[in-house]
Amino acid sequence: MISSDQGRTSAHTLQFHGALAPPDEFDVLVSAGISVNGPVGLWSAAEGQAQLHARYEDSPGGASFPVTRPSRPVHVALVSYDEAGCLQSVTSVPELPVANPKIGAFPDGTFVVVGARCEWSPQGPELNALAIDQTGRIVRRGCVGDGVHRLQVSSDGAIWVSYFDEGIYGAFGWNYPGPAPLGAGGLVKWSPEFEKVWAPDPSEGLIYESYGPNIADDEVWCCTYPDSQVVRIAQHERTIFATSGLAGPSALLTNGDTAVLISAKGDPSLLVQGRFVNGCFTETGRSRLHMPDGRLLTARLLACRGPVAYFMQGLEWFSFDLTSLSSS
Repeated sequence: MISSDQGRTSAHTLQFHGALAPPDEFDVLVSAGISVNGPVGLWSAAEGQAQLHARYEDSPGGASFPVTRPSRPVHVALVSYDEAGCLQSVTSVPELPVANPKIGAFPDGTFVVVGARCEWSPQGPELNALAIDQTGRIVRRGCVGDGVHRLQVSSDGAIWVSYFDEGIYGAFGWNYPGPAPLGAGGLVKWSPEFEKVWAPDPSEGLIYESYGPNIADDEVWCCTYPDSQVVRIAQHERTIFATSGLAGPSALLTNGDTAVLISAKGDPSLLVQGRFVNGCFTETGRSRLHMPDGRLLTARLLACRGPVAYFMQGLEWFSFDLTSLSSS
């Protein structure tokens, strides 16, 4: 590793794992995630994908908005994979009742599917969170609010949901005229029954960055917005580390003492390595993240767990392990 104060950066490469195989009769990967057991995917046919990502106009030629539910039945397949992308299980769901779905899975293999958009009305909020067993039966429903950006399920079965701006400040009836958005703090821990377990208090002035929370076995790491402080959450207690000149990281990897910020300063391939010292993230070096073919990073971030980040490009999935920095 060449220190950033020398004006140069070293290079590191994603590890390629494989391409996710489509299940029979389904050809569009609508959503993908990383469970504690490996990748998971939600597949549909092309027509189904259009239904799941449809929009509507509030008036002819006016603004358009994403639907919260498909207008007609959409048949999907929920799939779990091994590390190489080979099919492990395929679950058929004839009628998925949520649009813009995000997918995860509990350690026992039960799938979690959440619609990213959720409307509040005086009759109550839509139930946009589903637990679906491997027979395709919806065994639990709940509401985790609007504006879902990412979801991950930890090894103890807790569901961590991060939110984008509309889920924080309000849309689709939340906050106007309904109650405060469920994601007002930017990050929420939900139980397997979709009951809120923990969330930061937005009145404290910290909005938790939604783009790349790191869900490890016994702790969660994220960054605040707009000041990009690093936050460690363990047993619902927070430790905050200040940063300097590192606005907008999209993800954070850590093994507890050492950390790497990904995409700091809006540069997708930039890795900023550092340590936590006296309440601060202290930078120790910089490097570049490359695709296996040598190009700078083009894959999109999928999830972070402890020292490992997972990425996807098309149907191919990759990883980057923080521990590789110390061996280079």
